[in-house]
Amino acid sequence: MKPGDELLAINDQQIEAHTNIDEILGRSVERRVRLRIASPDASSSVREVAVRPIDMNSYGKLRYRAWVQTNEAYVHQVSAGRLGYVHIPEMSYESYQQFLTDLDTEAYGKEGVVIDVRFNHGGHTASFLLDVLTRRSMVLSARPGRRPIDSGQMMGNRVLDRPTVLITNEHTGSNAQSFTCLLYTSRCV
Repeated sequence: MKPGDELLAINDQQIEAHTNIDEILGRSVERRVRLRIASPDASSSVREVAVRPIDMNSYGKLRYRAWVQTNEAYVHQVSAGRLGYVHIPEMSYESYQQFLTDLDTEAYGKEGVVIDVRFNHGGHTASFLLDVLTRRSMVLSARPGRRPIDSGQMMGNRVLDRPTVLITNEHTGSNAQSFTCLLYTSRCV
């Protein structure tokens, strides 16, 4: 729908001034719903559109992904592609695993990474994240004709070994606050 469009019916039920749309859409999550819509344009007449409503949890996840993608695009743009961007929404094992995947993707070929813990709900994985972010190359292995690589990375460990920018805010909870303090301390020692 576009601004100015008028909703005429939902599943063939006419919409009137006092129609309770919530009642009509009750129990419609993940079910096909037909909307009849009129556009104010003279060229467009009445059209019917089929949609499949989602629940609030799914909607929240879609909004979150859009927010992350917007931040990621911004970091890529202002750094001219030199920095990656990773958001950590909570300090859970599931988020830690997602962090590893995102870090691999966003750090590849980049000079540094922006780590964002704003609005992080907290949890228990700060030490896991710190281990990855503070790890440094110790032993390099080289094969003839190839550039040296960290021997830990050859064995499957992650070694970021690049500058890291951390973004946090007042809505960052418990373990994420500890993570912020500990990461700052580890960089200043």
